Amino acid sequence: MAVTPTGPISVPLAAARTLLASLSAWQTWCGAEDAAEAAEFIHLVAFDQQALSDEDKLAARPLIALWGGDNAQADRIADPNTWSDSGDIDMAIVDLVGEQETAEDQYLTFTNNVGAVMDELRAASGIGALNVTVIRRTSQVQEPNEQRRAEGHINEYEVRYSLEYEG
Repeated sequence: MAVTPTGPISVPLAAARTLLASLSAWQTWCGAEDAAEAAEFIHLVAFDQQALSDEDKLAARPLIALWGGDNAQADRIADPNTWSDSGDIDMAIVDLVGEQETAEDQYLTFTNNVGAVMDELRAASGIGALNVTVIRRTSQVQEPNEQRRAEGHINEYEVRYSLEYEG
């Protein structure tokens, strides 16, 4: 049985998953028919990808991993007991890009897909599941290199963001 998210830590993570899964750019990128299928590519916890075969890694990509950031607070906004939560969610976007493309084409394919998701996220924030107020990239795009390939990342690209939310 699936556990229902409750409370100020779990609910924003679940809301971020719902928001991201609703984006048509994400659905297109992961080949999903709808938001429910796209949500299967969004993880609230890390998983052991080293244990996966290359074929299974490919089937699990692209993926978004979400986890609670370092900042969270609750502000009382009215008496007797009305609170507004705010905080941040860390997000990693990861994909394996095709072998047949040049390194430049691989990089641009990944960054174009990320850009489409982020553009749509900006437009959708505050409308539905989560009121995202700041989107901050927290890493450069991590490209495959010999060390990452030795760690089993093959042609894996990754970039990280922090999503600040309120309300």
